[in-house]
Amino acid sequence: MRSTTNQPKRRLGPDERRTQLLKFGQEFFAHHGFDSVSMSALADRAGVSKGLLYHYFGDRRGFFLATVSYTMDSILQHLEWPRDDEQDPLKVMLLNLTDYFLQTRHFYIMSMQMGDPEVRAEIDRVKDAIIVNVGRDRGLSDLSPLGDIALRGWMAFTESAITEWLTEQAISQTMLIDFLLSQLEHILSTLRAYE
Repeated sequence: MRSTTNQPKRRLGPDERRTQLLKFGQEFFAHHGFDSVSMSALADRAGVSKGLLYHYFGDRRGFFLATVSYTMDSILQHLEWPRDDEQDPLKVMLLNLTDYFLQTRHFYIMSMQMGDPEVRAEIDRVKDAIIVNVGRDRGLSDLSPLGDIALRGWMAFTESAITEWLTEQAISQTMLIDFLLSQLEHILSTLRAYE
């Protein structure tokens, strides 16, 4: 469809085009999965040439994995650790994360349910960053083996709880976050008794 204005359409730079395609990938793969479409169909739906997708991503799997990596990088950007004395930084981080997960709900859920080792490696990269931030915030900068197990257990519980919440949304976001934080405090209290 042509524009009715006389202004020429601005051509996107390579980084802007790649980002646009990755955002398209989040939405597309969330609703259609990875296996259900060819590179030609992807290009048609994205409104670009198949050659452009190959240029940026190599193949369909490369496009999918780049989309997962882009999503995980975006999640890491939401891990900003505020230093406001009036707010618990972990609570703010969980609020930022769950807000982002709401925006990318379908892609997040699909990614979490995949058994693909490369997808899991990307997810683990984010979980590791969260564990480091949580440990540091709660005074556990050098995690003992038991501390690492405790925080990874909380992270697995948190991942499962958030995925369930995104699917059902049977409780409020605030209740979810408060519950996750209370579970963390119980775990840390038990951990301190053992160390």
